[in-house]
Amino acid sequence: MLGAAVADDVLGLVILTVVVRIVETGSFSAGGTLSVLGIAVAFLVGTTAVSLRLAPPLFRLVRRHALGSGSLLVVALALTLGLAQLAVLAGLAPIIGAFVAGLAMGGTRESERIERDLAPLAHFFIPIFFVQVGIQIDVAAFLRPTVLALAAALIAVGILGKMLGGLVAGKSGVDRIMVGIGMIPRGEVGLIFASIGLANGVLDKDLYGALLLVVLVTTVITPGLIRWRRNATVSAERAAQANDNPEGGQLCVVDGLTEMIGRPPAERTLAVALEAAKMAGEAPPADDLVDWLTSEADGDLTWNVEARTALDELLVSGTRRSWRLLDATGVLAGALPELADELANRRRDTSLLDPSHLVRWPTVEQLALLKASDRDREAQTQFGLLDTGPILRLAAMAVDLAGEHDDISVVASDMGRDIGLDDSLVAELVATASDAGRLRAAASHLVDLSAEPSPELLAHVGTVERARRLYLLDLALGDLDTLHREAFDHVTANMFDELAKRDPNGAGTDEMGRRRAAAIELAPSQKVASRIAKAPRALVAALDPSEMAEDVALLTPSIPAPGIYRVGVHADGDGWRVAIAGRDQPGLLARFTSAMSASGLSIERATIAGFSDRTVLDVFRVTSATQPDPEELATAVLNSFRSPTPVEPIKDATAAFDQHGSPWFTVCTVTATDRPGLLSSLASVMAEAGVVIHGARVGAADGRAIDRFNLSYRRGKKLDDAAIQRIQSQLGVSATT
Repeated sequence: MLGAAVADDVLGLVILTVVVRIVETGSFSAGGTLSVLGIAVAFLVGTTAVSLRLAPPLFRLVRRHALGSGSLLVVALALTLGLAQLAVLAGLAPIIGAFVAGLAMGGTRESERIERDLAPLAHFFIPIFFVQVGIQIDVAAFLRPTVLALAAALIAVGILGKMLGGLVAGKSGVDRIMVGIGMIPRGEVGLIFASIGLANGVLDKDLYGALLLVVLVTTVITPGLIRWRRNATVSAERAAQANDNPEGGQLCVVDGLTEMIGRPPAERTLAVALEAAKMAGEAPPADDLVDWLTSEADGDLTWNVEARTALDELLVSGTRRSWRLLDATGVLAGALPELADELANRRRDTSLLDPSHLVRWPTVEQLALLKASDRDREAQTQFGLLDTGPILRLAAMAVDLAGEHDDISVVASDMGRDIGLDDSLVAELVATASDAGRLRAAASHLVDLSAEPSPELLAHVGTVERARRLYLLDLALGDLDTLHREAFDHVTANMFDELAKRDPNGAGTDEMGRRRAAAIELAPSQKVASRIAKAPRALVAALDPSEMAEDVALLTPSIPAPGIYRVGVHADGDGWRVAIAGRDQPGLLARFTSAMSASGLSIERATIAGFSDRTVLDVFRVTSATQPDPEELATAVLNSFRSPTPVEPIKDATAAFDQHGSPWFTVCTVTATDRPGLLSSLASVMAEAGVVIHGARVGAADGRAIDRFNLSYRRGKKLDDAAIQRIQSQLGVSATT
């Protein structure tokens, strides 16, 4: 194809020379034309033969004796300009002499060096050439019907002529149609022809515009035609070689090597490639198999059920050799670009001195070890109860890909869509991967408390199936010390039990929606039902439906006026549930807790809920020797606003901040010596730091209070380092994360 293109360009130059001479003389004669043609051919043959013989020793001599690095470039330019001027003296276009110089230099050992040195000149002059071509264009000519008609005719003739030329190509085994397609474009040389023709009066503006259209169209359409022809040829070869279901499978092991039987159809290509990678851990691939994988990497690697099943099996039993094979052959880049990009990033990371770590997926490997080992009986039990499917292992892969820098939800979503999961499975994959580590974090806060999952966590996880995935995924993140593992097993066991009660069949349910709907049914009025429909998630998760219906009623039938707080008191086991409703303002929780402390109430649990109309409903579980009086509590709340709430350092306190223990909030756990009014002091600290408390869980063990807060900024974002430092400063303790 390239040889034919060169011959075509040379022939075009000769013809252009003849036409230019005819225009210059103003007449046509057979003798004159043959004379010009003879001179052109003689010049081409003679100068090419001499240059090809003399150029190699000339440049070899210069390379040996030159004192400077630019000598080769100077000689190359001198040869080019000399032959160009010689062509002019022969009555030919200077481009013919420059072309001969290029042929001569291409046959020398120094050709690569010369080409590299000429590159900066090309980068400078080629844009100038295209600027000149653009200046000479009459844009209006492109729109004239005669120009468009001529360009269309030339394009049709050019394409037809090249295709016919390709069909008569004599070499056996050559794709004649591909040769014809490759000859179609008229590129830079075509532009040079047009420019010379315009400069010498051979072409007028209309003909020049038509030729430029031909150059543009043929150059643009050819790559697409080549791609179409290549895909059609590959598809035909696959169909001819395909063996849908050979006995014993598409792959087999012969003499310790993995061999392929026949060629799979296109829809099975990716599945067979992944199966070959899995087998590579035990039996290296034969050369023919590697060649096939490499040739198919640029093709259409179709994800289907069979391919996804093969990927899941690869994640279970694949080795580093498996991933190296997929990476080296290009299959990984074609099928899973995120994984290929991660390997490329690792190769560029100079801190990874051990090459074996380039293709390690620690979470995936640990998950496979958990499944294969019988030492962890609880993990084995959960694997046995877990439904089959790729979500768990894909989530582990997403964890490894995201690392500490990328957004794991984006990584998981991209991976799910790459392999063709439907929207519901992509959402489940994103939810599982995004929650990685959440149960571990929740358990770390429960080591010194009862191992009960919070209502928020139960509502967020939602189903037993997802809880099992999170349990196994969190175990794969790394070993836990004995105390932490016990709390982890307890909290997840309680979660399994509670979720099973809500969803006995293990099917997916919208727990938040179920609780909200049940509360709406119990609402005493339509206004209360409307309020419940808009209630914050924290309130829905913390209260039973009947409790929610009772407490939300405090915000109806009208919103409390500023400075008015409505209080409701209900029996709650051996304690009391106190609900306070009113208008929101900074530091309100500190006021409420201060009022209850002044009334002799001991707070065990708190849920803070803010509505979109800037009203709040805070619900507390308190203990008291007598039933609290709602009117007295409302008066105590009003009295608390008459003096500032003191903010004092809390003695013997430690604070831990966790960004993963809740899907919505920063979780702050404060441990301090237990005393009356401690929650009020802590609430004052949070208010002074400018953060919002969405919920609180209060507990005590061995005289130490362990209070857990769900915190955020007022717009709902989790806290950043600056806010954590403000709380640390107000508490007078060192914070850990």
